[in-house]
Amino acid sequence: MKATIGLIFLFAVINVSLSLTLRELEFIKGLYPHEDIPKLLITSLVNRRIDQVRTLYERESIGKDAKTFLNTTNQSLQLLLEAMDSNNTQIGDVLENYSQIVGIMEDVSHNMEVPNFDYLHLNLRSSFDREELQNLLDAYIDDIEMVRMCEVSLGRSDRGRQILY
Repeated sequence: MKATIGLIFLFAVINVSLSLTLRELEFIKGLYPHEDIPKLLITSLVNRRIDQVRTLYERESIGKDAKTFLNTTNQSLQLLLEAMDSNNTQIGDVLENYSQIVGIMEDVSHNMEVPNFDYLHLNLRSSFDREELQNLLDAYIDDIEMVRMCEVSLGRSDRGRQILY
């Protein structure tokens, strides 16, 4: 079992460098092209992913290997949050590590039979089926709401409204 998971991680790490950009990071970087992405927003992004991993973990239909993988992924994300609290950690490094963790999840998700739309982009293909388009729209709506809530929490409610319009 551990050897299988080790091979999956090795395969995933090799393939992460070949992956497309992560949809949610591309969206956020588009909103903050000339300024630093707020730490609160990155924390929200990581916490949202932790919630997603925990939800997947609680499914009864996934196997023991998948649960082990999700538990390890959760621990990796928790360590990333702890690293963010360090003064030595650069935002770019956090985003790179986050992207790698999500990339590994993407590579393993088809084995867990979990749909994953993290790398699906509007400019990636010319057509989508109805379910893909709905999931993509829901993902962008969730991104917009997360950014809006962070902007309001930072006292920039005008910026939060600009994002919506």
